[in-house]
Amino acid sequence: MKRYDTILFDMDDTLFDFRRSEREALKKTMLLRGLEPDEEKLDRYREISEGLWRRFDRGEVAAEWLTVERFAQFARELGHRGDPAAWNKEHAEYIGRECWLMSGAEELCRDLFSAGCRLFIVTNGMGISQRNRLAASPVAPLFAGMFVSRDMGTRKPDSAYFQMVFQKAGDTDLRRTVIVGDGLLSDIQGGINAGIDSIWFNPAKMENTSAVQPSYQVHTLRQAGDIILERGSF
Repeated sequence: MKRYDTILFDMDDTLFDFRRSEREALKKTMLLRGLEPDEEKLDRYREISEGLWRRFDRGEVAAEWLTVERFAQFARELGHRGDPAAWNKEHAEYIGRECWLMSGAEELCRDLFSAGCRLFIVTNGMGISQRNRLAASPVAPLFAGMFVSRDMGTRKPDSAYFQMVFQKAGDTDLRRTVIVGDGLLSDIQGGINAGIDSIWFNPAKMENTSAVQPSYQVHTLRQAGDIILERGSF
């Protein structure tokens, strides 16, 4: 007997390897601009982008601003002149063509779908790239829907976002609903705000020093499946 019927999956760095997709897309956009995509530059972009997304998770900035600002900051450091908004748009289009799943993601989704679970994507990412990557993946037919926060006028972890998700998903028993994600401030706090259980996917085994406490913590996606389907010791 499964423990949960409705599964809300974060997309990036939970089911999909966003770091790889982002890195490959960035290489292509840099080469088009005559910039050498060496490891130092790629790592620096990642630092800038992650810093801005942390501000977004804290509710300090809007996604529309940060997605352009990351390229504005990056270009300034490189001494590159160009339109950061155009760079961001191009980057999103390239990311949409880079579909890489995390280890164990396809097996997990197929197991849950076969067990009768309803699967949904809940994401703060850019709609065009998220939809294109999901559509290109082998797990696309297993999902009942995707909820992109920018399309809904709110974001994870806001309770208003999850209320809209539940309304659109329909027939949702919150006691048998769980969110799975790698973000403490977005996914796990979102689960808390929504009144549902949460599974923190933490493959790097990072220490949680925050006040945000998940219902469960796992280091592999198989462990998440063990919890959801009540297999093993969880």
